[in-house]
Amino acid sequence: MPGVLERSEGASAFEALRSNPNAELKWRLDDAQGRPAAAMWHANDLELSEGALEEVRLTYHIAGSTRVDSIHQGRRACAGVKARSLAITGPGSYEWRLHGTLDFAQLYLWPDSSGEDESTLAIKPMPAYFRNALGAKDPWIEGLFLMLLSYPLEEGHRRAELLRGMHEKIVEHLHLRYSTLDRPSGVSRLTVQGGLSSEVLRRVQQEMAEHLSDPLRVSDLARLCGCSESHFYRAFKESAGRSPYQYLLDLRVQVARDQLAKSDVPISEIGRNVGFPNAAKFSAAFADRQGVTPSAYRRLNSISS
Repeated sequence: MPGVLERSEGASAFEALRSNPNAELKWRLDDAQGRPAAAMWHANDLELSEGALEEVRLTYHIAGSTRVDSIHQGRRACAGVKARSLAITGPGSYEWRLHGTLDFAQLYLWPDSSGEDESTLAIKPMPAYFRNALGAKDPWIEGLFLMLLSYPLEEGHRRAELLRGMHEKIVEHLHLRYSTLDRPSGVSRLTVQGGLSSEVLRRVQQEMAEHLSDPLRVSDLARLCGCSESHFYRAFKESAGRSPYQYLLDLRVQVARDQLAKSDVPISEIGRNVGFPNAAKFSAAFADRQGVTPSAYRRLNSISS
């Protein structure tokens, strides 16, 4: 005979489970802001109402075979959940009904996590456009959960170290495999065969050209594309044939070269205009790419000469 479903509510996935009498928390890890970043649960016959989740949630089903009903954006789904399968959900409102008994672990990836304190767990920001998956198979994510679960209960610090070392790769994996095709306006598919798509590459190059004098950071450009810094760096280098920093230096020197030949603007001012903090760095970067100093280039190429 089916058990009676115990109902609970929460503003986060963790809170909704924590307040349910039919859910037993085995262990948890917190992020740098004190929010849950990972947890393991034993649950049976429960009903959850999650009002407006901000986090992306990864669930790995450890043991048990049960039925899970879900409602998201007015759409109802029902799936038989088996051990070693996954559920991945993005931000939003959810209703869940779990019929039977299930042991599972969860990761919670928050959109605004930050922190440099290595004694705590800091998960990097997540984009908000993900294709939900229920009962999915993903060997990469399963391997991550198996590593987390391999540590004894008292070795939570080792789980935290593992997640700190893997968080950027987690974001990258989810972005590449589970990002949706119907992204918000202005956000395009990032990669084509390992590099940036032509549309995204043009947007990044335009951003660099329009902000030559600004101290651009890889994190700024990665945010423009909606991906992790490490993935952006590799994808840009694959597409442009050089790192973002080298491309930016080349672009600055190219613009400076035109100004040296076509204007009488002082050399030091040209260097500042294209983003070099001082004359020495401008001269070194220019000479490295042109084989002559800015002043020598002007003498040789000035239109007025």
